[in-house]
Amino acid sequence: MRWWAQLIVDGVLDVRSGGHYIYWYGWSEIPYDQSEPLQPLISSIVQHQDTAEYWATWDTGYTSRVLDAQTKVVDEARTFVQAWPASEPRSGR
Repeated sequence: MRWWAQLIVDGVLDVRSGGHYIYWYGWSEIPYDQSEPLQPLISSIVQHQDTAEYWATWDTGYTSRVLDAQTKVVDEARTFVQAWPASEPRSGR
């Protein structure tokens, strides 16, 4: 999940795709009692999805709401990545 979050922060992976991977392939694999560090990121991913899919595209505020939601996901992904630095490579075998 950290890798996907880093790709979102770097702009390599779009928010929609990265959020999908984190939510469906990462979040579901973590026991709830260990998921607290991910909850703000997951919340922003769900909010982005809801905003992008359930508001009418003809609504004058649609684009700004989607962009705000995307920014929130990127910010939460950055916070998550900074809180969970990459593992050091293992030496030896």
